[in-house]
Amino acid sequence: MTQPRDLRDLLELDPQSGRVCLAGHRYLLVRPETLAPVVASGDARVVALLVAGGRTGGVLAARAVQAAGLSGRDAAEAVLASGGAIGWGRFGISWTEGGAEVLLRHSPFAEAAQPATGPVCHLVRGVLAGVWEQVFGEPAACAEVACAAHGAPECSFRLGAVGRAG
Repeated sequence: MTQPRDLRDLLELDPQSGRVCLAGHRYLLVRPETLAPVVASGDARVVALLVAGGRTGGVLAARAVQAAGLSGRDAAEAVLASGGAIGWGRFGISWTEGGAEVLLRHSPFAEAAQPATGPVCHLVRGVLAGVWEQVFGEPAACAEVACAAHGAPECSFRLGAVGRAG
């Protein structure tokens, strides 16, 4: 997988305005524990909103790496590498026919929400779907099939075009 650049070179802190930017894009630093009750709520409306927000973030991240000249699998892998660099955990991807299996170790959402009654990485599901949609140009489905917050050793996702993902 593509290795991200040193984030210290891309980080802009402006205490006067209260803004944090990374490579020119605004970010918000939030402790995962503040989101734990939200991601673990199990409320279908909340889950849908988290997935939708993640999808927007995935599309924006994929556009940024595409603007840097990457495409296809290389673009998707670059987004996952950058996600690890900004604290979303360590991603691994295995490409399958028509999709991908994504493993996530040290998900901040799973670590903050454990123990949970089910998967909690809804933002990650959305990001993965958004990256797929932007990079491959087709609607995506993403299922979290195992979650560290629910006792799995790591979080696991099935990703692909609608109708092809688990």
